[in-house]
This record gives sequence, C-alpha cells and structure tokens, in this order.
Amino acid sequence: MFHEVPVPAAGDDEVLVKIERSYLAIGTGSAPGNGNVRSGENPPPLFSAAGTVAEAGKNVHDLFPGDRVACVCMDAAGHAGYKSFHHSLTVPVPDKLNIEEAALVAPGAAALQGVRRARPTLGEHFIVVGMGLTGQITFQLLKAEGCRVTGIDTVSGRLQQALEHGLDSGFDPGSGDFVANVKRITGGMGADGIILTVPCPDDILMAVYAVCRKKARVVLVDEGICSLSLAGIQGNEFDISIAASMGPGISDSERERGSVDFPLGYVRWTDSRNMAEYLRLAAEGIVTARYLVEGVYPLENIQDACDAINGSLRKPSAILVSFPETAETGQPVQTVCDTPIRTVKTKPLRVAVIGAGSFAQAVHIPNIRQNPDLYALEAVACRTGEHARAAAEKLGISRFTADYEEILENPEIDAVVIATRHNLHAHIALKALKSGKHVLVENPLAMNRTELDTILDFYSQSGEKRAPLLMTGFNRRFSPLVSRIREILENRTNPMVINYRMNAEFLPPDHWLYGAEGGGRNIGEACHIYDLFTCLTDSPALSVEALSIRPPQGKFSSRDNFVATITFGDGSLATLTCTTLGSSGYPKDLLEIYCDNRVFVLDDFSALTGYGIADVRMSGQNGKGEREEIEAFARAVVEGGPWPVPLWQQVQAMDIAFEMKRLLMDTSPE
Repeated sequence: MFHEVPVPAAGDDEVLVKIERSYLAIGTGSAPGNGNVRSGENPPPLFSAAGTVAEAGKNVHDLFPGDRVACVCMDAAGHAGYKSFHHSLTVPVPDKLNIEEAALVAPGAAALQGVRRARPTLGEHFIVVGMGLTGQITFQLLKAEGCRVTGIDTVSGRLQQALEHGLDSGFDPGSGDFVANVKRITGGMGADGIILTVPCPDDILMAVYAVCRKKARVVLVDEGICSLSLAGIQGNEFDISIAASMGPGISDSERERGSVDFPLGYVRWTDSRNMAEYLRLAAEGIVTARYLVEGVYPLENIQDACDAINGSLRKPSAILVSFPETAETGQPVQTVCDTPIRTVKTKPLRVAVIGAGSFAQAVHIPNIRQNPDLYALEAVACRTGEHARAAAEKLGISRFTADYEEILENPEIDAVVIATRHNLHAHIALKALKSGKHVLVENPLAMNRTELDTILDFYSQSGEKRAPLLMTGFNRRFSPLVSRIREILENRTNPMVINYRMNAEFLPPDHWLYGAEGGGRNIGEACHIYDLFTCLTDSPALSVEALSIRPPQGKFSSRDNFVATITFGDGSLATLTCTTLGSSGYPKDLLEIYCDNRVFVLDDFSALTGYGIADVRMSGQNGKGEREEIEAFARAVVEGGPWPVPLWQQVQAMDIAFEMKRLLMDTSPE
C-alpha cells in the first residue's frame, strides 16, 4: 500500500504542495465510490487536500512557497506527502480558516455549485436528499440564502446531526408520514426545489417528487448521480439541472493544459472561483464542516480509517489523512505562542532601569515619571558604581547599584527596563525572566538566533502556566499615527506595497554600534522597521532579499547602505531603503503604504497624509511611540490580556534582521 517515490516537480502551470491534510473520499455525493473499502485494498484516491506551497511553476504568479493552499486532484492519485496540482485547482486558504476545513474544499465547492444551479430565492423551501458531507454543506448554503430546508436521509444519526446545526426539519423518506409532514410544513404548497447529493432508489424519488410544487427545480450535484427516474416528473414541468461538480472548468482538458481562465464577464463562477468562495464562507463562519470531520488518521494508519468506514452502519461524514514531517521539509517549524501573563497585584508597577545611559535618561525614565499612576521608579543599575550614583542623584532615585543581579533578586521590584549595550540584552532579559521579573528590553532583543532560542526555550518550558511578560522596545508600532493607519487598514481586502526610507545618521567606523556591543545598523536599528512591517501586515515573512552599494572608498559602508525586500504571507511586499549617503538636513524617516486605492504617507512620524480617503490629514503628533509603548507595557503587566507585541512578531523582526545580516555579508565586498 505504501511506496517511497521521488518528490514530483511542479510543471509550468502547476503548484507543488506539501500536503498537511487530505480528504478520504468515501462516497458522499460528489466523491467516487460507494463508501466501502475492502481490507488490504488501496484506499479511495486523493480527492481534495490542503497544505503549503513548496514550489510554483514558471507560469504561476499569484502563489508562492509557504502560502497555505487548498487543492483538488482529478487524476485519481494516491495519498502522498507531496503532490503537484494544476494552478486552476489550487486556491489560497484564508488566514482565519483551519487546515482541516480547507481540505474539504472539493465537496464544499460542489455543494456551492449545486446551490447556484438551484437558483434559490429568499423564503423558498428546498429538500436536500442525503445528509452526508455534501448534503450538510448544501443545507447550510441554502440557509444562508434565506431558505427553509428539509433534509432527508435513511440514517437517523445524520439527520439528528444536521438538525443540531440548523436544519429546519428532517425525515426518513421511507416513513409512512413523510409526504404528509412535508406538505404540512410547506403550508400545502409543496417544496420549491430538490437538490440530490446522493443517488437514491426510485421509490424515494417518487416520494420526494410528490411533495414538490409544479415547476420545482431538481438539481443533481454531480453527473455521477444518474439514477433519476422520469416517472412522476411528467405533468409537473420540473426544471432539471446537473451541476458540473465544482463548476465550469472542471475536467476541461483545454483549460487545464494552459494557465488561462474563463472570462469573468461570461462565466462568473468557475470551479476555482467556487473553491475560493467556499473557503471564504467557511472562514467567516457562514458555513462549517468542522463538526463533520469524524477522524484524522496519520498516513501510516490509513487502513484503520478504511476499517472505521467498513465497521460503521452510519458511514462517517468525513475522514481526513494527516502527513508526517519529511526530510524534504527541513527542520520542524518551532511554534511560538504568547504565554498567559502573570500579572502583579501591586499598583503602580514597581520598576527598575538597568543601563541608565543617555537614551534611558532622555526617553524611558521621563516617560515612566510622567505616569505615576502606572509606575513607581525604584532603582537604577549602571556598569560602574560611579555612573550608578551619578544617574541616581540626577534622577532623584534612592536605590542604585553596579550589579544588576541585586535588582533581579529584589522581591520589591516587579519589572525591569533594559537599556544596556545591545550585546547584553538577551543575556540580562533571560536572567530577569527566570527571576520572575517582567521585561521591557530595548531593541535588538538578541544579537543572533542562538540567543533568541534561549528566550524561546524559557517560554516553551513555561507551557500554559502564567509567566512574566517580555516586550522588545519596538516603539514605532505604538506611534499614534501608525495606530491611525492600522485602524483604517484593519478591514483591507488586498495586500499592501510598503516603502520605508531611513535617511540614517552617518557614524564613524569606530562607533560602538559597529563593534561587538552593537551588531551594526541592520541588527541595532533596522529591526525597528522589520517589526513595523510585521505589525502592519500581521503576517509571516516568506522571503527576504538584500542589495547593498559597493563604495569606492572606506568612509561609507555597504552594510549601512542597503535595500531590504520582504514578502509576507498575506501577499504584501515591503521594502526598506537604509542609507547614510544623504543629508542631515533632510527628514530621517518616510513611510509610504499603497493599498485598496489609497495611499498613506507618514513623514518623520510627525505628519500623516492620506490619499483616497478624505479624513486623514494629521500633524503635530510628533512621536515614535515611546510613551505609548511604556504605557502599554505597564497595563499589560497589571491588567493582563494579550501581549502588546506578540512573541512571534518579536521573533520574526529579529529573524529578518539575522537573515539580512547573512545576505549583506554574502553580497558585501568588505
């Protein structure tokens, strides 16, 4: 039953998908077979599946490696961890939809096409024959159209399941009172239409015909349902339609050999458009098939799934196959989750500053002092006792130390703000977390992936237990003007094109930022912008590319003058241009966002102008979000709730910086 075969390549018009879930078609209307699989036989073929794109053919321009997709296979292929699908039968999966429901895209799209062929209108009464997977999706779609629906099935368990999820009425058509019941609930008028999702014998068809009005519509959701008796139709002028499975285009060899699609103006709903629409409806909760999944079996246990089908009088509505990680996928993806915050009972929050240098004294400490309801500044720590005493006297703080571990051991301190040189951030942050302190650490969070992993290990070991909050000082996302942009774009319907220009200050080559303490402009400063991109898209980064200048003389560095291009899972494209070649007389930061026929221009975090939207022209709110960041940290620690900066986003910003460092080292002549 199982064979090791090479991973296929994607053809020019194909998409190679690493499959996570596949649908075990067991004869539920639109699927082949009669629902029985003899022991030892090959299982039903792969019908529809969901996973992630591993490779896209050269003619595929809207899907990229890492995209979540749902796909349909028409060549009766076996279940496998990798499979090439035609582009026309591969559609993106919405972010809100789980992968198991996405794998049921084929029966979902078939049900949707059947409903389209039935042409339901508000208030009509329909009968759906068969309460298997396709039938239960069909009745939900009819309900969404404002129809009343009666389901019929000979298996009472399926009827009960459907009734619990919104079916108006359900009957066994073999019962003697079926006709009378349907006549009663339709007020004697009869049903307006029938949708057959499974073949049924003539006696049941005759009973269904008997409860329909004259000129009712009869729809077969698949050409495989061919036992349509003409007896009982004559004289009633029923309109009979056959739905082309998932819609026009399915099994069209001319279409599948190329990458063309039917013109939208002439064929509104093709197979692929029905697939995408079904996934949208499922993502928005208008229909759901999740309750119909009665088992997920690992590939190696697929015979157990077949035995479960054979051993049940009521065939399962849906069974899925899951696939293990394979060598081709590389290392398993590390799951990064926000651990519940262990809130503090004292208010205001008792905080200490570790590294009270110029930035902390100019930014963090004044912002802490301006929020006495949120903070009580208890102590400062500096590298030397002399610096610690001088900072404490200047700031009017009674406690100071040259040993930050004294602060970590002090039970009267709830949280620390870490503003040391960059190379100490991860080390001190981890010690503080382990001592139970909440941590606001200036960027960068870490200097390399090894340091970052030690912090992730801490939260991984915390599990579901409440733990201290970690927040990297990515303040740009808290800027009031950025918050306004996020508010407007919250319901955007398209990806964004984002351009950010950083006219950075030129620093001499011996500046500490370029040494072991700083990590360079990319690690130490550009990570702010990588986080801003992540915040705006709220999406995983898929690719990172880098280009840098090749300076003819040593004053300017290629690692200070570069362009970073990042693609995101939502389809957005973001570009950072970082340069020290400009003039200090020109503003430092400029952000441009293009999306949904609108343009946003944020000039130096002091003026926001919107084009294509009337009410956006804001200025005079100068600030990169440092004050709002400090306030958000205290509220999260005291009140709990979601992390102000989700952990996965903190990790992603640093991972982009680490990848940029590698790429700049590869492309730099230095």
